[in-house]
Amino acid sequence: MRKTVIALFAVFLAAAAYYFLVMQKPSATVDKSPPFLPERSGTVQPEERDTSAMPVPLETTVDEGLVIEPEAVIEVEPLPALAESDPTVLETLGAIAGQDAVMRYLVPDNLISRLVATIDALNGRQVSLNLMPINPLDSPFEAIPDPYPADILTNPEGDELKQYEEDPANYARYTPYVELIESMDMNQLAEGYRRYEPLFQEAYVQQGFPKGNFTARLIEIIDLVLAAPAPPEPLRLVKPEAYYKYVDPEIEALPAGQKILVRMGNSNADRVKVKLREFRGALVE
Repeated sequence: MRKTVIALFAVFLAAAAYYFLVMQKPSATVDKSPPFLPERSGTVQPEERDTSAMPVPLETTVDEGLVIEPEAVIEVEPLPALAESDPTVLETLGAIAGQDAVMRYLVPDNLISRLVATIDALNGRQVSLNLMPINPLDSPFEAIPDPYPADILTNPEGDELKQYEEDPANYARYTPYVELIESMDMNQLAEGYRRYEPLFQEAYVQQGFPKGNFTARLIEIIDLVLAAPAPPEPLRLVKPEAYYKYVDPEIEALPAGQKILVRMGNSNADRVKVKLREFRGALVE
């Protein structure tokens, strides 16, 4: 249960880390050359025009002492190499979000590669802790024992399984992450991601997808998360081994990206979905 919030945060960090690294882009160059006109065969007589009604140009004067300064050119620094991008990411995030937040949340090595790997894994059943780009939550997941469950559940050996209910207090553990997501400008987030998209793509290729497109994959995962259901609360649980499992087999079978929203509670999930839709819309534009 503790690792689910990290996977959610990775969806946004995939763009957020590079939003903080965004530099100004040079202004677009306007092509002032005349438009291309195809040649026409044969001889065409010029059209006679009545110039009597044409406007007379106003007289203009030129101040010979006027000096026109050329427009300033804003240089965009080249992207760092993927293997050397961690210091820049961490330093910039520390300057923007605060060094304390960087030290608390982020794993300080192979950050981009961790983000790409985590996002790609969100349509599976589990996400490896070794791939996580941020540190786990401080507080553990809590469940309330249910001494009188409506149905008796047993393991394959026929032993009765102890049942639980989610403790609604768990939802508050996700509040700082939800508030952080809500504070982000999704248009700027998408713009920053587009600027540094090549590094994400490079990491995706390195992880075994030479013909894949990471941006397409990111949008696919966002759509997957947005499709997460909103089941009645609190959900029932069992703990046959080291981890809790949902009693409802449909909830238990959900991919990791959808379980994230289920576990944070419907109220938090709704808030996250609003920002996810904003980010997706800005990204595809």
